[in-house]
Amino acid sequence: MLYIDRIESGFAVLVNDGKSVDVSIELLPENAKEGDRVKFEKGRYILETDTSIKQRIKEKQDMLFD
Repeated sequence: MLYIDRIESGFAVLVNDGKSVDVSIELLPENAKEGDRVKFEKGRYILETDTSIKQRIKEKQDMLFD
């Protein structure tokens, strides 16, 4: 899962599993801010909401216990 570590000089530093990557803030949603979780989907970054994260966890649990 990616999260926005910091935003500086027109770039956002995204972190996943201790690895970071710089991404132009123009590729992120307008309302993105430090600490937000994002995912890359269909060629763009989108914010992850608590609801989408809970849904993803539920889907993975369903796969494990089916």
